[in-house]
Amino acid sequence: MDDAHRFLMEYARRFNEGNATGDLSGAAGMRTEDARLLWRAPDMDPIEGRIASAGEAIPIGATIEFSDVEQDGDGIRAHITGRGFPAGEVAGIARFTLQGDKIARLEVDLDTPLRRT
Repeated sequence: MDDAHRFLMEYARRFNEGNATGDLSGAAGMRTEDARLLWRAPDMDPIEGRIASAGEAIPIGATIEFSDVEQDGDGIRAHITGRGFPAGEVAGIARFTLQGDKIARLEVDLDTPLRRT
């Protein structure tokens, strides 16, 4: 397992543990203070802003995992799967821009709707 894969596995672990309890400080410690998020799904307008303020878009108890991780310079690209969303399981591509060893930007493009139709 390479560094990029380890990094995302740790981020998913911290996020999942924190989202189960409502305390996302562990995952926040892996991001820059002003980290940005762009979240797109086919059934909703894009969500863009600070990652710290976008947490309300993710239901408490939802989990994420990453696969097919690729590192490219100061970025990481991976397939993301989320469980526990209103539509059930969601999937797409996540792109992380790093600043040193912290996440500065996260873009998520989902292939599946977030909401039940």
